[in-house]
Amino acid sequence: MNEEERMEQEMMPEQTGPETGPVLMRQALEAERQALEAEKAAFARQKLENAVGRELAVRGLPVEMAGLLTGADEAQSLEHVERFECLFREGLARAITERMRGAGAPKEPARSRGYSRESLKGMSISEINAHWGEVSKALRG
Repeated sequence: MNEEERMEQEMMPEQTGPETGPVLMRQALEAERQALEAEKAAFARQKLENAVGRELAVRGLPVEMAGLLTGADEAQSLEHVERFECLFREGLARAITERMRGAGAPKEPARSRGYSRESLKGMSISEINAHWGEVSKALRG
């Protein structure tokens, strides 16, 4: 039985008897009221989430976090935003500090080492042959 058939059956009190008709009508009204309350709650949640998104935008924080930071009410949502802002700024400052110290800086590319006559004396013939292009440049220059 689908939803429409159920609703039709509930709306026909003459088929079920005079005493059950008003009961079914009250049940149908109660179900509609509950559905309306759920819809109102979803609308209020969406409205609060939009307000949190605007607050994040004003503070220069990622608006995508609005859904995660929305609490049960406005005060709790504001508390979540303030805590997120504090943690976000600390993490950003830590990352910038590390970058400025050089921990995250890219490494210098490997350079071919220059060969002097003294360094060639300590190398074996196979090492010299393996690096012959660089060795010949060093000996010419």
